[in-house]
Amino acid sequence: MDIIAPQIDDFRFSLDKFFASPVFYIYTVHHAGELSSLMSPEYYTDLLTLSVKSGDANNISRSLLEIDSLVELLRRIDSSFSAKSQLEYFLLFFIFSMLIITIVLGMRFLYSKLERAERMKKKRRSFHAKQ
Repeated sequence: MDIIAPQIDDFRFSLDKFFASPVFYIYTVHHAGELSSLMSPEYYTDLLTLSVKSGDANNISRSLLEIDSLVELLRRIDSSFSAKSQLEYFLLFFIFSMLIITIVLGMRFLYSKLERAERMKKKRRSFHAKQ
């Protein structure tokens, strides 16, 4: 137990830090239903500490499974945020690209109209010069 206790304390510190972070707040705002079943970080680490102290392998594996399910839930939420974010950035890039393409095509169209008008003007000048 003496070897594992500092690691459990480090894990508790990491959980406390994450649960107090702005990222976790975003999780709670957007996925409140999924996170409603979460306990405090102390619950998970205390459960693991008591299981290790008791030496019962069943309790240890049960508490580790609860911690694993917590981590898996947070990973799924994080990956859904990542997918949404990537989709939004792709859409912004696509819209920006379409805007640039539209501007370039519009400028090309205007330039061809200007060239055509200049050619017509030259033809008119040469026609009037001959008369």
